[in-house]
Amino acid sequence: MNILLVRHGETDYNAQGRMYGHAQVSLNARGLAQARAVAKRLSAVPIARIYSSDLVRAVQTAAEIAALQQASVHYDAGLREQHVGDWEHLTIPEVVERYPHHYAAHSADPAHTPYSNGESFTMLQQRAYASLNAIIAAHQNGETICVVCHGGTINAIVCAVLELDIAHHRKLWIDNCSLTTVRISADQRHLIGLNDHAHLVDMGTHP
Repeated sequence: MNILLVRHGETDYNAQGRMYGHAQVSLNARGLAQARAVAKRLSAVPIARIYSSDLVRAVQTAAEIAALQQASVHYDAGLREQHVGDWEHLTIPEVVERYPHHYAAHSADPAHTPYSNGESFTMLQQRAYASLNAIIAAHQNGETICVVCHGGTINAIVCAVLELDIAHHRKLWIDNCSLTTVRISADQRHLIGLNDHAHLVDMGTHP
């Protein structure tokens, strides 16, 4: 079984460097073009089912992929981005100004320190990997499944698949509408592609 992990397209918050986890922010024009580009790339791949975070930026991206597939979309809140709590909608300079002590604590141990009124990366990984395992259990070997979600969510899943110390999660980079592929066999899980954005370069939609 192949799991195709797709990050959602760009939003204005991405372009502005604003923090957002569970905030509902739609794709901008560039993000929609990115979503259509990844959908076109995947159009030749027979996808059995598409799973998506229920946040609108992922929903919009999944809809573009589904439009070129014979597959339905199933929405799963477990695939959401990390909840950043009080930091929602803020830039990092704004966070530093409003929450200096918490920013310092979080920066010292971002993997284990929850955002104020939000989640830690550990909490994100636990729920995201639980959702992925449920998806795997629902399908047969040999099928290809597409999962549309978020940069942090994909980082969490990749760390779990590779059994990486989550303290290193920020060393992974996932671009908007890039493709990350995990292959599942009876007793093995392999990362066979990370942050593949070849479909964006020719269109000029790569960051």
